[in-house]
Amino acid sequence: MRGFSVASENTQGNFVGKIRLAYREVLNPIGEAYAEHGAFHGAYVEEILNYARDTYGDDIEYPWKDMNYAVIRSHLTKKWYAVFMKVHPSKIGLGGNQTIRIMGLHGTAEQVTALVDGEKYFPGYHMNRKYWYTICLDGSVPMENLRKRIDESFILSQPKAKQNKV
Repeated sequence: MRGFSVASENTQGNFVGKIRLAYREVLNPIGEAYAEHGAFHGAYVEEILNYARDTYGDDIEYPWKDMNYAVIRSHLTKKWYAVFMKVHPSKIGLGGNQTIRIMGLHGTAEQVTALVDGEKYFPGYHMNRKYWYTICLDGSVPMENLRKRIDESFILSQPKAKQNKV
């Protein structure tokens, strides 16, 4: 008896398409939950996480049971400087029904006011909106700009004396 494989991406047809969709609906959430970075995976996010690790020696942490929320905290001060969440787009004022991945970063009141534009930068979700802002992890903010924002957020997580020296 011949076996049936849904692994072949070349197989076509309505029935095979339905099987493939059902297969992905079951396995994708499992893969997200148990991948190295849970809900926060993909080249763009991996580059962010690698940058924090390589530059500051800090890794993503999951302080709650819900893997849709994570943080990067300074290993020096234990203060957060990046917060990752998977939320409904309406939480930050966007349309759509599919959950999105976002990152909150710390800034000065002046930085936050200057950055928030409702297109690439949004008010801080679930954080103090005066000192935190949100970025969609969809690639809309160039990585060079994102590294600068992470650096600024990291500096704000350090003691005041060190902030003035950097």
